[in-house]
Amino acid sequence: MSDAPTTSKGRFWIGFVVVLLGLNVSVCALTVYAALSTRGASIEKDYYQRALHWDTTKEQRELNAALGWSLAVRLEQAEAPGTMTVLVTLKDGASHGIRNAKLKAEAFHTGHRERAVTLKFESLGEGEYRATLPVEFAGNWRFSFIADAVGMTFTSEQDVLLLEQSAGA
Repeated sequence: MSDAPTTSKGRFWIGFVVVLLGLNVSVCALTVYAALSTRGASIEKDYYQRALHWDTTKEQRELNAALGWSLAVRLEQAEAPGTMTVLVTLKDGASHGIRNAKLKAEAFHTGHRERAVTLKFESLGEGEYRATLPVEFAGNWRFSFIADAVGMTFTSEQDVLLLEQSAGA
């Protein structure tokens, strides 16, 4: 009679350990599945080449600071569904609009780097520029601008938050 309680008690703890191990294996399998099936991470394009040419990037940043130029970006709803109008204001150090710049940008949702698009802007005059952005996702968008004007090149990276109601499908 003294063996029965000990045996059932021993079986309980063995079963408890087996359940915990099974739960651990399930959580690990779920974690691996989630890591492999989602595209939530953005990988920097040509990250190795960019690292090798860091001195060039540093020199460009120093030139940007010396120029004193500024670039402001804003998004507005476009007429076509699933698109936004990207409006950019480019100003010099004296806050005058920079006219006739060749302005282009690469834009992507930070969760979908593989869907980057290149934007070419049209001049609206007085330092104002416009382009159309196809939008699939709301959230944080990264814009990498290159402006060529008056024999100088200016670069700027900007993150813009696109609200849910603005995104098209």
